[in-house]
Amino acid sequence: MKDKLSYFTVLMGLLLLISCNSDSTSLTVEERFAVDSIYSRQFNALKSEVDSICVVISDTLYIQMVDSLTADYMEELEYLLKDRIIEE
Repeated sequence: MKDKLSYFTVLMGLLLLISCNSDSTSLTVEERFAVDSIYSRQFNALKSEVDSICVVISDTLYIQMVDSLTADYMEELEYLLKDRIIEE
């Protein structure tokens, strides 16, 4: 059991050393320009879509909240009217 644990520890240490390689390549000017233009194009398209979805959702939520409040007020009014009718 102890051999398996030490073998596992050594293996994990080696994987950690191999994976932490600092051989990162930087993008060239052309690649950065291409990435920036793709991002800008997709961002604008997604922003307009998300904005339209937000408008629909906010309208739907507003209607649901008004309906919920109206139902609550109606229940409260019915409760108050029942109490008044019973008292009289």
